[in-house]
Amino acid sequence: MNNMGPIFLPNGWAVSLERITPAIAAAMLESHNTGNRKMRRAHTKRLALLMNNGEFDTTPQGITIGRSGRILDGQHRLQAIVDCGVSQDMLVFRGVNDDVFSKIDQGAKRSMADLLGSDRRIQEPVNMIARLHYRRDGTPEETGRVLDAFGPLVSYLTDVCSAKVKVRSASPVRTAVTLRMAQHPEREEELAHYYRAFVQMEFERLPPSILALIRQADDGKLSHKGGIEALVRTWDAFDPDNLNRSKIQIKNADARIEAMRDVIAHALTRHQAHMEG
Repeated sequence: MNNMGPIFLPNGWAVSLERITPAIAAAMLESHNTGNRKMRRAHTKRLALLMNNGEFDTTPQGITIGRSGRILDGQHRLQAIVDCGVSQDMLVFRGVNDDVFSKIDQGAKRSMADLLGSDRRIQEPVNMIARLHYRRDGTPEETGRVLDAFGPLVSYLTDVCSAKVKVRSASPVRTAVTLRMAQHPEREEELAHYYRAFVQMEFERLPPSILALIRQADDGKLSHKGGIEALVRTWDAFDPDNLNRSKIQIKNADARIEAMRDVIAHALTRHQAHMEG
């Protein structure tokens, strides 16, 4: 790409589209990055991942240089270019009033549901499935692939039971049930209706294993450890081959997580093959 610009705006700013190489990014950070907020390494790492994957797009949010010469916005994007070693095309604003710095990034952060335009009730389990599969937060493109594969199942589960009940309808619970439905498509309807009975506490409709899960929810065993306890205990309780168990005991959570990852990988592969076929 050839650099384009600058275009001078009525307010005295200049904007140009520029190819920012790792060397240029490093030089800008070294000479102009003063008085900025502390670098958030997790954010920089995520941006670098997007750049490496070819998922980082040119947007109006690029690099902003104040009249003083300091970087007002874009230090994380510049550092990500340095870290990943991949040049990026960016809009660069120069001559901006330095007091703009206090007004940048004051809006509400967009969630993955906002970015992908999906229902939050559907997106939450999809995000968790993506984290399980990629062993980190998925990028928008990666999470979009998971949404394509699992969104219909989560949507069906939500249609069967849209009630929101603390703990019992939490995202880890819905994620585990969704994965069991993906693993056993022939029992998809049965599992979805067990989920509804679980959320609504219709005891007479539930098998022993899910009744045991209700007791554990009442005892607080599904409410800690960042959702992992609820995830693995629900995964066990909704195993259609072991619904008659009266106890849910988790001695090896890692093995359950790996089993879920196998289901996710298989479903993604199957969905991709279907799309290509």
